[in-house]
Amino acid sequence: ADYRESVEKRAMGFKMSPWDIKLLKYGKLFEEKMMSLEVNIPLEKALDLGWEIMAECFTPEETGIKMSMIEKYWPR
Repeated sequence: ADYRESVEKRAMGFKMSPWDIKLLKYGKLFEEKMMSLEVNIPLEKALDLGWEIMAECFTPEETGIKMSMIEKYWPR
């Protein structure tokens, strides 16, 4: 929902916050690397890629994910 709002703000020419910019970057990478019809990767690789995309766009604290999950899966 936040991503969609950021896309609408950009389309209407509103000023983008740093958070909006992060959401747009995440959405773009997610669509390109995970949702494209050209992407055909095994589930394990898709999960790893999802973590990598999140780490590229956000800090662990910004994700709202439990710290136990961050410690286990966050790319280093």
